[in-house]
Amino acid sequence: MNLLNRVLQGALDNKFDFFGYLALMPRYPLILVSSVVIMFIAIFINQAIDLLYLDLCLLYLYVLTSIIYLKKIPRTYQYLLLMLMSVLALEIASYFMAVIYRNNHPIYHLTVPVQIGVFGLIFRKTLFPKGRNSNYTFLIVCLILLSLLNSLFLQDLSTAPSYGMLLLSFFVITSSLFQFKLMLTKPTHKKLTLRAIFWFCIASFLFYTLTFVSFGLHAILLEDLPQFVFDFIMWFNLVLYFLYFVAIYLSTKSKPLTNDAVG
Repeated sequence: MNLLNRVLQGALDNKFDFFGYLALMPRYPLILVSSVVIMFIAIFINQAIDLLYLDLCLLYLYVLTSIIYLKKIPRTYQYLLLMLMSVLALEIASYFMAVIYRNNHPIYHLTVPVQIGVFGLIFRKTLFPKGRNSNYTFLIVCLILLSLLNSLFLQDLSTAPSYGMLLLSFFVITSSLFQFKLMLTKPTHKKLTLRAIFWFCIASFLFYTLTFVSFGLHAILLEDLPQFVFDFIMWFNLVLYFLYFVAIYLSTKSKPLTNDAVG
């Protein structure tokens, strides 16, 4: 009984721990039911959970768990949660387009400007915490316009937006490097490994470096890359989403003066 009271109290206090999460399940039955349903659908369709289903299921659970603790997440990492939600929706749409139309490239043409915009919101707050930077905002707008022009005039919707992915990757890699420099030149009392922004930048830098190289080769060779390259990117997606979830989790542990804290 004491254990039950402690678990329930942890849930009521909105503590980010495993027992608190379990205790919240009865209060949010949709989370439990929908999680079980999506797993059974995956098993029924494929007789095993392949990489795509595992990718989507884990992303789904990360998003729902984060939504439960939304009030504790600083504004910067609410943008990160927004990006995970948009990725989940776009990946599901991509899957159905691939099944129905045998071509999901239009979804990725939409993904590029959306992600440039959301990454821009995040880095604009972390790189310039004391105010907005008009030049950086102008850069974000230009990159979004370039990605749209690429989809309209260079690489049509039926082909992979490799140039757009190069733009997105270059933007994320560069912004991550500037953020690393800021962390080194302006250290805080927190260890780097306990800072949300550190894990966000590590994940973004590694994943988009891989993406930059992959789509760079795709643009140069003008032919499809070997399947193992895409499989490796899918595996790294699991690492990316997990580290983003770690960043969101660590952001809830900080005690910011405002809701726009970097963490």
